[in-house]
Amino acid sequence: MRRGGYDVDFTPKKLNKDIINKSGNGLKNENSAIIEGEEILEAMTKVKTDYNEIIGWEDVPLKSIMLIKATLLPEE
Repeated sequence: MRRGGYDVDFTPKKLNKDIINKSGNGLKNENSAIIEGEEILEAMTKVKTDYNEIIGWEDVPLKSIMLIKATLLPEE
């Protein structure tokens, strides 16, 4: 399983440390109602996609999408 992701040309990025799945720790997600930035996600869903023969994946954006910055908001 890859943990480094891919760049805009679908070249594998450097592998990073494993991400630990903490879903079974008994804690609840109390901040699931925060929707700030949702308009960016909505815009990403409207990009045209198609099959990419080079990598063999379905539903690949025809024009690259690059998320440059993400900010973790403090708890409310």
